[in-house]
Amino acid sequence: MKSLAAKSDSHKSMERIEEKFPSIEKQITKAKEGSSQKTLNECRLTALKLAIESLENRRVTVSEIGSFTVYNYKKRNGVKER
Repeated sequence: MKSLAAKSDSHKSMERIEEKFPSIEKQITKAKEGSSQKTLNECRLTALKLAIESLENRRVTVSEIGSFTVYNYKKRNGVKER
C-alpha cells in the first residue's frame, strides 16, 4: 500500500515541475544569446529535467520493491495466484 502512496506523491511532484517548463522555455526564447539570464534559465531547465528523471527512477524503485515484497509474502505464506 505504501508504494501506491509513493507513486502518487512522485507523480504529483513531476507534474508540478513540468508546469514550470513553458515559463522557463519562454524566458530562454526571449533572452539574448550568451546572456547570463539565458544561461541561468537553461541551467534551471536542465536541473528540472534531471529532477523529473530522479523522481521517475525513484518511482520505479518503489514499485519494484513493493512488488518484490508482495511476491515474497505470498511465497512465504503459501498464497497461490488466482
